[in-house]
Amino acid sequence: MKRLFGLLTVLFCIATLLHAQTETQFYNEGYRHQQAGRLQDAILSYKKAIGLNNDNGDAHYQLGRVYYLLASEKNENMSNGQTTTESGHPTQAYIQKWEKGTDELALAIKEFEEVARIEPMAADAIFMLGLLNHNLGLYDAAIGWHRKAVAVSPGSPDAQDARHDMALIHFFIKKDTTAAIALLKDCLEINPDHLPSIKLMRQIQQE
Repeated sequence: MKRLFGLLTVLFCIATLLHAQTETQFYNEGYRHQQAGRLQDAILSYKKAIGLNNDNGDAHYQLGRVYYLLASEKNENMSNGQTTTESGHPTQAYIQKWEKGTDELALAIKEFEEVARIEPMAADAIFMLGLLNHNLGLYDAAIGWHRKAVAVSPGSPDAQDARHDMALIHFFIKKDTTAAIALLKDCLEINPDHLPSIKLMRQIQQE
């Protein structure tokens, strides 16, 4: 009986190890597809990794990024002045609300919500939730997520991007220049070289 129990234990450990290796393999496969621009293949691979472990925060995060890229392609933002910040997050030539790719944005939101569930302090995913809600025209929800990103990691690049995106909403949507300037000042006090905030501050001062 002891030998049988020992054998079962070994087999269970081997099965667990193989399961983990397969999950990692699917994730790595998805990342390679993503880097090569094969976004649909990346989606399939990330979903396989998540199917083996729904708490794989990295797979949820990258799947959310892929859906965001697909939405961006439909809106042609990459060729319309969109750049990335030093933290690798997208910033856009200002568009109040995206008219295309809304289904992909909604799918991306679900993935980043999963990341926030798994890792409540994941400021990068929380920032993306703010940005995606902004893209969908859900401005108050966007501000709520951005405030959370700032709260969980006040001095991080994610928090700087969140402050900048909130400033965009306050300036262009809510017509609250005072609030926008206050957010940009907070951002630039922490990081004087945050280029998107520098550009927006100059634009506000010129108007």
